[in-house]
Amino acid sequence: MLRYLTSVSTISQPPLGDYRTHGIMVMDGDRIVDEIEDVSPDGETVERWVRALNRGEASVLHFREVLEDLMAQE
Repeated sequence: MLRYLTSVSTISQPPLGDYRTHGIMVMDGDRIVDEIEDVSPDGETVERWVRALNRGEASVLHFREVLEDLMAQE
């Protein structure tokens, strides 16, 4: 069964410096099937999207499209 989890990483952008960003991983058991690392610096928003993806049992095939729709609703 697939599940969606948040990830956190630090990205370095020379003009901006280092910043913390939140991403989304698609997990199948203990294997990462897909991941988008730099979704948003707002962890609460990303966590809300992860809950929606899990609640709707979104297919990995449609993960990116569903995420795009969720982002457009903000």
